[in-house]
Amino acid sequence: MTREITIDDLKRYRALVETGSVLDKNTVLNIISHAGKAGETIQRKQNAIETLDRIITQQCQAALDATGLHHLIDEDGDGDWSAVWEGLQELGESKRKAEQNLGAALDANKRWAHRSSREHSELFKANNAIHRVRELRRTWCDASYDPMNTGLNIAGVVNAIDRALAGVPND
Repeated sequence: MTREITIDDLKRYRALVETGSVLDKNTVLNIISHAGKAGETIQRKQNAIETLDRIITQQCQAALDATGLHHLIDEDGDGDWSAVWEGLQELGESKRKAEQNLGAALDANKRWAHRSSREHSELFKANNAIHRVRELRRTWCDASYDPMNTGLNIAGVVNAIDRALAGVPND
């Protein structure tokens, strides 16, 4: 079993090659076996770096778009990024406050809807009562003609109903 080649080993091998020293067979085989693995590792790390670069670029662009502070950053990405991040933080605080306000508004709306529903029900009942009273008044007005002189004061009742409908207190 061969051991992992370290940076120090590579420096030592390079020094040996530069001085013209001969490497033994096992050392050469060890270097060759690790060279392929090192190439794969380097490629994986390069891919990871490219992925991270793409993600960071997208996130920075999203931060600029959200804050609208494009004027602080030039085309090569240099600029006042701390102001952009502070602007993003302020947006977060504004969002939290807006969510709290929305929650309070929704709660108030629920209370109002419940109260409004109750008031609507009472208003409906009152309108029905007024309609029944008006119908009764119409009927009584038709009956106020008293050819038999029975002495019923239907006109006085009708006038009291009219005053009540108009909101005028009775005398």
